[in-house]
Amino acid sequence: MVESEHEYRIFGAMYVILGLGLSFYFMFTMPGPQLLSVNWFVTYGEGYLLVWFILFFGWLGSFVLIIFGFVLLVRDVLLLVRVSGVLCVFLLLCYLFVLYYPFWVFFFP
Repeated sequence: MVESEHEYRIFGAMYVILGLGLSFYFMFTMPGPQLLSVNWFVTYGEGYLLVWFILFFGWLGSFVLIIFGFVLLVRDVLLLVRVSGVLCVFLLLCYLFVLYYPFWVFFFP
């Protein structure tokens, strides 16, 4: 199958829009200033640290996805499309983990 330049631009626009949406979601969900608190482990415990790391890497990964999307809007690089697709799947898994984490804590204390 021969990919055209138009398909790369569609993927680039899709990755930019998805990256912007996920970056705002992860940014407003992440409790950044609370991490600097001395009583952070006492208040939240060590289990919440995993959620904070997933939120942080999701936030960072969404900005990388935006950059990859802008590069795909300008140039057509097949390797970048494949790497962006894997990053997109990782970010969606992070999104689902953060979305369903309160239910897991409720059912599996």
